[in-house]
Amino acid sequence: MTRKFPFELEEQIRKEYKPGINGYKKLSKKYGLRRDLVRLWILKKPNTQYQEILLNKEEKDELKRLKKELKYLRDANMYWKNYAELLQQDISESKKKDEKSKLSKNQKKMEPES
Repeated sequence: MTRKFPFELEEQIRKEYKPGINGYKKLSKKYGLRRDLVRLWILKKPNTQYQEILLNKEEKDELKRLKKELKYLRDANMYWKNYAELLQQDISESKKKDEKSKLSKNQKKMEPES
């Protein structure tokens, strides 16, 4: 069986493939190939550098920035959760103290003067 398409085309399609963005259907239309053939080429050779093909330099930089931002936001979220818990504890303790002081004032009022 002779090969109808050059290997370079197969490699080019693998490089351009990005699931959900530049998928089988889009690539098959772009190059005038059957969708099944494009899918076969992409699935035929397992790609150990899958992430390298999926992301260009700008996308990698953006991913790195977003990971940093996500870590920062998670840390900030944890900080504010802890702060809210401390405030809630402080409020609870203040309420208990207020209730105790009200009780002690009421008890003093009820005690007969001697």
